[in-house]
Amino acid sequence: MPATGKLETSAEIIGIVIGIVIRKGRCTLPTLYNNTEYAMNANSQGEVYAQTTSDCALPGEGKTISVESRQHHSHPSGTNNGFNWSQPPSRTDIQNAKNTNRSVWGMRSGLLYMYNKNGVNATIPFKSVYKDKK
Repeated sequence: MPATGKLETSAEIIGIVIGIVIRKGRCTLPTLYNNTEYAMNANSQGEVYAQTTSDCALPGEGKTISVESRQHHSHPSGTNNGFNWSQPPSRTDIQNAKNTNRSVWGMRSGLLYMYNKNGVNATIPFKSVYKDKK
């Protein structure tokens, strides 16, 4: 991905980002591990890295979590007493897209949502581009 911010989807970049989001965690309690948003960025060499994380919260408890408006970020997989985090881009995500292409990584749904100011343009299953190398 070039430094210009143009969104390019390659299996290699998508795989790297999914790996970062799955393995990085700021929360210490296991119940909160999957209740954090992560924002990603890439440098001019195409190296992808976690840029920032949101605060942690449990779904259904009246709190929202969010990273600052970023081009690429995750929506958490956490659940709590039948509540869960929304996976597609939120209305705010879409409004913040303005004239850029962005992505949301739905960690529970296993889908990458590609979107812009007009809404979701494509969904791509993680499993079609990422294989965990455990």
